[in-house]
Amino acid sequence: MGTQAYKDAVKLAVDRWNAHDERYFEAYTEDASMHGFPATVPPTVEGIRALFGAMWAAFPDIRVEIEHLLVEDDIATAHIRILGTHEGEFMGAAPTGNRIDVDAITLLRFGPEGKIVERWNRMDEVALMTQLGLMPAPA
Repeated sequence: MGTQAYKDAVKLAVDRWNAHDERYFEAYTEDASMHGFPATVPPTVEGIRALFGAMWAAFPDIRVEIEHLLVEDDIATAHIRILGTHEGEFMGAAPTGNRIDVDAITLLRFGPEGKIVERWNRMDEVALMTQLGLMPAPA
């Protein structure tokens, strides 16, 4: 697969994620390895399936916007924004009604069949917790 095919695969996955569509997980191989998610999330596709299901339930209007998307060889790097309204319990936090707008960086390594075999994730957790009112803003 080439650069454009990987970009198209990422954009399709984001469209499916934004639609809360279970077909989102078809972007991954069954044994894909996940890195950078909360310690309580198993580093597997099933682990992120549970996490993202909880996010979709807690933030019914949640969506991801791609700010930057770069591809080199078999690695796609996406700078994304995660936006939504906290309307349900999430990771032990009661609904706040607060809006979130959080930056994240995701690296995706594609296998020869064009599916994601490995994912690294970094999110601004301080911004998330601050926007949800679960911790004070940094000085």
